[in-house]
Amino acid sequence: MAKRYAKKQYYTSRGSAAAERREKLIKLIAIIVVLAVAAVIAFVVFDKEKKEHDAVAKLSERRKLTGLAYYPQKVDIDNRLAAGFVPDDLTYLYTIPEGTGLQLVKEAADAYTNMHNAMAANGLSVVILDAYISYNDQVARYNAQIAMYMADGYSQQIAADKTLKVMELPGADEHQLGYSLDLSTNGKKQSGFLTTDQGEWLQRHAHEYGFIFRYPESKRFVTGVDGEPWHIRYVGKDAATYMVKYDLCLEEYIELAKKESPKAVPQQNYTGDTIVSVEYVSKTDA
Repeated sequence: MAKRYAKKQYYTSRGSAAAERREKLIKLIAIIVVLAVAAVIAFVVFDKEKKEHDAVAKLSERRKLTGLAYYPQKVDIDNRLAAGFVPDDLTYLYTIPEGTGLQLVKEAADAYTNMHNAMAANGLSVVILDAYISYNDQVARYNAQIAMYMADGYSQQIAADKTLKVMELPGADEHQLGYSLDLSTNGKKQSGFLTTDQGEWLQRHAHEYGFIFRYPESKRFVTGVDGEPWHIRYVGKDAATYMVKYDLCLEEYIELAKKESPKAVPQQNYTGDTIVSVEYVSKTDA
């Protein structure tokens, strides 16, 4: 009898200990669940606040475009330059060894010279394939390309069609503006230019001097031009920094500039008149 009682007492105490452990485990799990839920809620709240903060900051940054007097001019098949258009203030790149005989608008030339010197200080150099190209030179290159295809046996029409796939119609090449350059490390157009030391340096620093990569491969459906990693365009430090920060190509920047600064005009049409700042917020921002 005594043995049965002791045995019963043993199992009772053992059961109580097990129950106590289960209770502690349940409490621990409950605490972990509560902490996990709290962490999730805190993350959601923080993430929401961060997104709201970033949205406000982005809108504030966008409004810096409000009151722009002008934006960089776009040149393409739908926005061709006249045969007689020659930019003001063209200057030769005399101080740059690879710039002999090449011209840019002075502001762009000065900016490129500074960038060239910074690259040289880092042991880097490039070859300039093209800078300013006059309308007459575009015509000569265009006709020469057609003649080359015709010499290969193509009809004039087919030769012209093939030429349009590798170059623009005269007047549709933005090199005529005097702000663009084609760069290389070996004297030829390089599809892999961005992977060279020079290309990587320019991706990090070109905007600091006012230059952008004009035709990124990632934006080909916006620009209408297949990637041209060798082609850079001077747009000014503010615009270049803005475009890099928000991953915008020139077309996207111009669209946004027109929305935020409805009184702005293309750069070549800018007369120096003061533009009154307009507080404008698009419907999507309201």
